[in-house]
Amino acid sequence: MRLVASFTLLALAGCSPTSVVGDTQAGADRAAQTSQTSDEMLDTAIDPCQDFYHYACGGWIAAQKEDSARYILAFDKLYNKIDAYSAAWRDGRLPAALPQARLVGDYMAACTAAGRPGCGSDWRYFKEVYAEALLDEFPAEAKRAGATFAESARAALTQRLESATWLEDSDRALLLAVVDRTDVIIGGTPVSFTGYEQLKISRTDDASNRAQVQAWIAARNRAPGPVPDAVDDNARYYGGVLVPVSYFWEPWFTPGDLARSRGAVGVVFAHEMGHAFDPSHMANHGLSTDASTEYDRRVACIADQYRAAHPERDPSAARAKQNENIADSIGMAVAFDALVAARAALPSRQAADERAEAKRFFVGYAQSRCETREADPNDQHADAQFRINGVLANLPGFAETYQCGARTKMVHQPSCSIF
Repeated sequence: MRLVASFTLLALAGCSPTSVVGDTQAGADRAAQTSQTSDEMLDTAIDPCQDFYHYACGGWIAAQKEDSARYILAFDKLYNKIDAYSAAWRDGRLPAALPQARLVGDYMAACTAAGRPGCGSDWRYFKEVYAEALLDEFPAEAKRAGATFAESARAALTQRLESATWLEDSDRALLLAVVDRTDVIIGGTPVSFTGYEQLKISRTDDASNRAQVQAWIAARNRAPGPVPDAVDDNARYYGGVLVPVSYFWEPWFTPGDLARSRGAVGVVFAHEMGHAFDPSHMANHGLSTDASTEYDRRVACIADQYRAAHPERDPSAARAKQNENIADSIGMAVAFDALVAARAALPSRQAADERAEAKRFFVGYAQSRCETREADPNDQHADAQFRINGVLANLPGFAETYQCGARTKMVHQPSCSIF
């Protein structure tokens, strides 16, 4: 696997322009409602061995005044930074190392003066410039952590594959090769400013500016090959792994607490790597007949758990969530293995400290995914409660950390895993 630590950004996916300029109050309201400590987010009246989701998120859920999802805070921060850059560049406060900001500032000054509705959303035309500004703020601690999460997930996934007794040597070699050729890009892909020099932007002529920019964007979209975008808010698997910069802000990344951050964003790295082995991709790897049969049995085990958790839903729902449920299962197992390996590498360890660290890992995983919204039937991911309870109940390390008995709800019988 090649680690591409470019720390720039990719394309904005699935975000409404109205969430950029003009919605900052909604973001502030959400921040005020969720400015709790990790302990305050807990509901300690609930036994973590019976319902870890409500144990970890119960205090946060009780504090919400509207439907919400905690990870939206990271998107709020992204959009608030974009708003701040737009205002600063418009007013002539320009970063010396980013000459293209003057062009964007002139554009924003003209459209603001014209009072054109939707002016603020035009930042999308200049994504590469905003990406470079965001890059300058990317903290060194987050860069180091991202590289650590990527490499430790790769090592843990490799170890899982090497230890999977149901794989023949030929099958194992095929899957290890998949891991080896999986690039991990932290922050996004490198971008350039090709073409900006042809724009003649005025601080006073909004109509001319907009016509120029729209024609330029249209021409760039018609060019062969992928269009280089610059701002992303979703991690993804594309044959490689992309983890954008917004995953290195709270609630995903907690400065100074690597264990909690491993549980939140470290699991994201492992989850995206796990997609290489979800049913939609596994069919391309050429497994032997016996290995394919065993793989299908393991996938069916997790599908049965999802159906048991949601007996009211159409059985086809388990198939719709299947790829993400498999990536969740692999991702959690791999990320926890990475935590255990990191602890084992320390010169001195104490069992109490290890258990406390593991608890921060699991709480970080759950609390970054707390939500009060109704599950979207069109979302390929399972609901938050299943993504937490359903996944952790298959992990022996969770039961050991919280000393859960075999008959508790957070210990699946039978337990399911892919590797």
